[in-house]
Amino acid sequence: MSRKEIKFQFKSIEIIEFSFHNHASPYSEDTLFGIDANIKHKVNIEAESIEVVNSFNIFLKEDHEQLAKVEISCVYHVENIKNLVNDEGVFEMPDEFARQINSTTLSTCRGILYTLFRGTQLHTVILPVIDSKKIVKTHPEK
Repeated sequence: MSRKEIKFQFKSIEIIEFSFHNHASPYSEDTLFGIDANIKHKVNIEAESIEVVNSFNIFLKEDHEQLAKVEISCVYHVENIKNLVNDEGVFEMPDEFARQINSTTLSTCRGILYTLFRGTQLHTVILPVIDSKKIVKTHPEK
């Protein structure tokens, strides 16, 4: 099934977890932050949905001190999701479609992180542009 045939739209966006450690003094302009990002898919054929969950750990690169943890869920309604189930009953997400929903989700998360960190000491931490082609594909959860 080609990307043109897969119609999808946002069903919901939710912040599942947000924790933030506020330092007593501001960070200097040359402070280096690190971001560990993870993404997973949860497929629900009956509900015609795919939930894409992104987890982010923000830390100081110098000593790996965790500064924030954020988990965001984007749920998509996927029309004709049953067409992505093969003859053996296994869900198969085409690579191009996976890249598209990953890219859409990461862009959405970038905006949410920017909003969450606005006015805090982490206001300069911006999720970098991540090439969705480099995200390792594993089997989605059901």
